[in-house]
Amino acid sequence: MGILFGVLFAAGSLLSTGLALRTARDDLRTSRDNLRVAQESQLTDRYAKTLEALASGDTTIRLGAIHAFNRLLADSPRDRAAIAALLTGFVRDHDPADDVKDRDLPVGPTVDLAAALTTVALNPHPVPPLDLHHIRVPNALLDDAHFSNANLRGANLRGAELHHANLNGADLSGTDLRGTRLSSANLRGAKLTCTPLGGTGQSKANSDLTCTKLRGSNLGGADLRGALLCVAYLKNAYLGGAVLSQADLSQANLNGATLEGANLNRAVLSIADLRGADLRGANLNNTALYGADLRGAKLNNTDLRGTALYGADLRGIDLSGTNLKYAILYDASRRGVYERRTNLHGANLRDANLHGTDLSGKALNNADLSGTDLSGANLNRADLRGADLRGADLRGANLTGANLSGVRNSPGKDAIRRIAVTDAATRW
Repeated sequence: MGILFGVLFAAGSLLSTGLALRTARDDLRTSRDNLRVAQESQLTDRYAKTLEALASGDTTIRLGAIHAFNRLLADSPRDRAAIAALLTGFVRDHDPADDVKDRDLPVGPTVDLAAALTTVALNPHPVPPLDLHHIRVPNALLDDAHFSNANLRGANLRGAELHHANLNGADLSGTDLRGTRLSSANLRGAKLTCTPLGGTGQSKANSDLTCTKLRGSNLGGADLRGALLCVAYLKNAYLGGAVLSQADLSQANLNGATLEGANLNRAVLSIADLRGADLRGANLNNTALYGADLRGAKLNNTDLRGTALYGADLRGIDLSGTNLKYAILYDASRRGVYERRTNLHGANLRDANLHGTDLSGKALNNADLSGTDLSGANLNRADLRGADLRGADLRGANLTGANLSGVRNSPGKDAIRRIAVTDAATRW
């Protein structure tokens, strides 16, 4: 009986404990639910009060509301999308009115406008793509901004600081980025159609896109005059019709890029990777292309007058119809940096304008020079073996020491001697 009583007592104790634990769990769950409801109620109250403060006519109150929204972005995941939409709407509504001319825009955004823009730009939490189309906030400080897939179409961001900004896939069509600093920014896949990026204002400041990632970007018709794009990654980018005059693209990767009809007058493309690039109809007048890799590039009907091509790799390239008048192809070297020799072996120079061009010592063997204007050109010691000279204009050309053995469709030794300059070292 004693043992039975003990067992019954233990069972009763266990049952009582189990019931107590169940009650405790229910109480805890209820407490958690009450706490969640209280927190949500508190967040809702905070949101409502902050929203009311944002509509205030007092700049200080609006500024406090923006900072409160910044804390809510961290505390309330369910409200992040709404907060981002509110703040971008605030920026669109509080930037200068449309009737204010660009020349009359303030030097920088107001403190509350800058705070709202910075809050959404530096928000580390995931939100839908930001809608900031047509905003006008010149000289904004937006380093490290998160603008991935953002709508910035037609915005005025002149002189803005956008170092290391993430603009991956952003729509920057028609956005005024003149004088902006975009060094090391990620613009991969960004839409930059008709986007001005050149100098602006009295300072003529240029956009700084040094080391910028622009792979596959659409920069068709973009105004990039004087932009700093050295070491920029522009592989397969579309730059058709873009204005790149006086831009610095030295060491840039333009492999497979489309530059058809682009204006590269006086641009610097030294040691740039232009393999397979489409440069048909482009203006490369007085462009610096020394040391550039142009293998497989399309250059027919391109304006290359006065272009510096020494050290460029032009093997097998199609230069038919190209204007190379006074182009610089001699093998210059600056402190040993550009030691690679210009190679024109097998190049297609049909109907090209090479009047007065210095081709001394050049390898032009097996090149197609039919119909090419070589009048006044310096071909001293040039290798022309196997070259096609059908209809080539050799009047006044310097062929002293040149190797003409095996040339095809030549007018003949005597005819060449009558119109060109030869000597005893000229080989036939």
